[in-house]
Amino acid sequence: MESEYLTYSQVAKRLHLGRSTVMRLIEDGLLPVVYVAKRSPRILSTDLENYLAAQRRILGPDAAPAEVKDARG
Repeated sequence: MESEYLTYSQVAKRLHLGRSTVMRLIEDGLLPVVYVAKRSPRILSTDLENYLAAQRRILGPDAAPAEVKDARG
């Protein structure tokens, strides 16, 4: 499968997230970015798929709920 170059907005739309959240994922080093030109950052579709695969979790009936952090830190 050939990789597609996606803009931040396209990634945000696919993930149903805000563009700023995508930028935070990039800043945190969780989602790699490629600069196809000086001011044209893109995300490879394969990198997006790899990120999503790393986020998958299978929870059984005995699994503890995910830790929830409040806005105060």
